[in-house]
Amino acid sequence: MSRFAILALSGAVGLGGCTTPSLHPLVSENTEIAVPALVGVWSGEDEGEVIEISALQPGPGYGLVTQPPGDDEQPVALEVRAVSIGEHRFLDVTHIGDPVLMPLVFPAHVFIKFQVDDTTLTVWQMTDDWHKIEHLARQAKVERVRNRNGLRDFTIMTASTAELQRFVATHADDARVFSAKSDVYTRQPHGEAANPDPGKP
Repeated sequence: MSRFAILALSGAVGLGGCTTPSLHPLVSENTEIAVPALVGVWSGEDEGEVIEISALQPGPGYGLVTQPPGDDEQPVALEVRAVSIGEHRFLDVTHIGDPVLMPLVFPAHVFIKFQVDDTTLTVWQMTDDWHKIEHLARQAKVERVRNRNGLRDFTIMTASTAELQRFVATHADDARVFSAKSDVYTRQPHGEAANPDPGKP
């Protein structure tokens, strides 16, 4: 499964995931930015992984569709907002939920640090276990709660948007929070697109 798809499923909290999502968004009116360079089709380091980013109409924000490398995996649709805080840029990613699943889950937000230019999109995910560090968990107001279907517990940030912005500004370069290992996507030539409809093969 593509990394962006994994993050999307983490955002659909009831399905679990490998990162700690947030109940509240990182984006706010005074931090949201337009990043035209995000728009395009990008190839991941995993063979066959493709993501397509398009500007939402009307805006703000972007739609992102993952095309996973495996033929037996379905595309995943995300909504992405670009955020500028201090010297860093972040993506606030939300899973666009399947109506069939939504009674079991509720949408949350996943945060990714990024850089982009004409040819390359580089992203840094939050680490899997930063929330186990007590003082970091306190800052982001991490709580362990039970999902809607009651089958399992999960960990989620409950800090407000303003508190989250202070948290990522403080820890953007902290390898305990944002992984030192990046994922790199390369822009495809114009005309090569991912499947724009996640409901069709």
